[in-house]
Amino acid sequence: MENLSYQDALNELKRGIFEVTFNKVNGEQRVMTCTLHKRVIPTPVASEDEINRNREPNENVHVVWDINANGWRSFRLASVTGFRRLGGVCSCGKSENKPYCDGSHSKR
Repeated sequence: MENLSYQDALNELKRGIFEVTFNKVNGEQRVMTCTLHKRVIPTPVASEDEINRNREPNENVHVVWDINANGWRSFRLASVTGFRRLGGVCSCGKSENKPYCDGSHSKR
């Protein structure tokens, strides 16, 4: 996906839930449902500076929360073949399809 920049992907992942299709280093295709929305990812036990103290920033790799695996995963931006928004994140707590918003907040 030539049009997707690192910053654009980061901003989108912070706003919703996405299906990311990419090719792994071994050539295998992977489809991952992921996000970086603060209501979905677990609360860190350390600050971002502490977590990344031994790592150089790498704008070729995105580390994301895989909703289905319930864990941290990563993908290389250059290997992405599909990036599709699946929905928003529930912020009212009423959704019956969490973490997705199902519109329950507007039902009377």
